[in-house]
Amino acid sequence: MFGLSVSLRALLKIGQVWIDTAEYHKIDPRSGGEPDSIAIAKLEREKNTYSVPLTGAGIHLDNLGPRESFRKSTFEAFRSARFELLDVGLETTLIDLLELEGRTVVVGGVRHVVIPGSRKCPITGEPMGQDVLIPEDTGTTPSPRAPEKPLYTTDVLRLSEAFAEEGSNQQAYTRAMSAFEHLVLAHTIMRLDAEEHTRAILEDTVFLVDGPLGIFGEPASLHRPIAKMINKVRSNVRGTPPLVIGVTKSGRVVEHGKLIQPMLLESFPRGRTVLLPISDPTDMPISTSVPRTQTPTWETTRITDRRSWSVAPMIEFSN
Repeated sequence: MFGLSVSLRALLKIGQVWIDTAEYHKIDPRSGGEPDSIAIAKLEREKNTYSVPLTGAGIHLDNLGPRESFRKSTFEAFRSARFELLDVGLETTLIDLLELEGRTVVVGGVRHVVIPGSRKCPITGEPMGQDVLIPEDTGTTPSPRAPEKPLYTTDVLRLSEAFAEEGSNQQAYTRAMSAFEHLVLAHTIMRLDAEEHTRAILEDTVFLVDGPLGIFGEPASLHRPIAKMINKVRSNVRGTPPLVIGVTKSGRVVEHGKLIQPMLLESFPRGRTVLLPISDPTDMPISTSVPRTQTPTWETTRITDRRSWSVAPMIEFSN
């Protein structure tokens, strides 16, 4: 879910809910269940909603310019306690993912995020000229191009590059929303996988994401480490490993689903939900979308071997 509080500010809202499918089927008429207002209200209460306030054009924090204020509000959101899971924050998960890609170093016993010297300074727009190391404990370090101003660990996401100091920042907020949504998913999976007693929660679990699994624009570099992480987590789980599915309502995958629907109806005349396993040449989870024409009917889904793939498009069709 995405919303703007006023024209010059953004309030990103991210919802998350855990559903026990066995309990859900009891209240789902399609599964032979009976709607129960008390059970439905319980599901509503158990959802988590994260609100992320970000500044916009014309907004100044602590006498900073609009772009620097946006960068600072992003950094503060990552450090906020609202995202803590099992006493670990979202910024730690971001740095864990960067470590998977070799984008961190340890200096003096402290992990540092590496920003390459070829990258442009988010403050001046000039090339850094040298690799910059940002310590994990403080999350900031002076910019070599503007020593009196800080760089943040969250600058690796390059979200401020789409920011406009005047006018609409819809694109910047959309990029930020995508980054937060995927990182919250990664955060949940990584933190549950970190301990043996919580890892069992991931068994037989499907993570259903509202939107495509691809990450586009400035934070696109997150996609590969998240894919690596999911692959590693799947190998750690003793039972049926978790599955990640993205739901999208438009685009090429949806059009493909509509094109093959007549062929599928020949084999399944009553209609059903079909998962098509796909993997890429590196055996890495890939960015895949789920065409949705109606609400997914999970009770008709058939999964034969989820160890061999971790993301798949889902097609629902009916007469």
